[in-house]
Amino acid sequence: MRRFRERLGLPGLIDVHTHFMPERVLHKVWNYFDTNGPLIGDLEWPITHRKEEAERAALLREFGVRSFTAMLCPHKPGMAACLNTWAADSARRPPDCLHTATLFPVEHSGPGAAGLRKRHQLDRDRTRRSVSYVHELHALERQELGEEWLRAVCHDNAVRLFLL
Repeated sequence: MRRFRERLGLPGLIDVHTHFMPERVLHKVWNYFDTNGPLIGDLEWPITHRKEEAERAALLREFGVRSFTAMLCPHKPGMAACLNTWAADSARRPPDCLHTATLFPVEHSGPGAAGLRKRHQLDRDRTRRSVSYVHELHALERQELGEEWLRAVCHDNAVRLFLL
């Protein structure tokens, strides 16, 4: 992964799809995937990095990730406020975790939400996927969209979005 970053001239990766959340919520999410909850269906989707928060953050740093998000996902009404409070409390976030917020879509639908545009960023869900991080970076390269696109997806778009 170091060679990948060096070849693109990146100081590190910025991953916008990592899951850090209150421990109680995290264990419920892990259980949901362990038991193939209804939204998963027949897919086998094991948690490959079932570790304490500090260990998961250290693993991301080993991968060359310099910043990441908590990727908080409320799955029922009333959860967003609690998750946003947790995310805003810097003592609860691991170092290098970018401040983000979340919403429950049904509670926040309307013209504003409909007008949001998706911007491509590194979106590698490392807590659930069994495919290696290196494999995922090579999969991005195989898209053959050029080094400028790779730099944008793996770093520059998130730098602009999060004002890093």
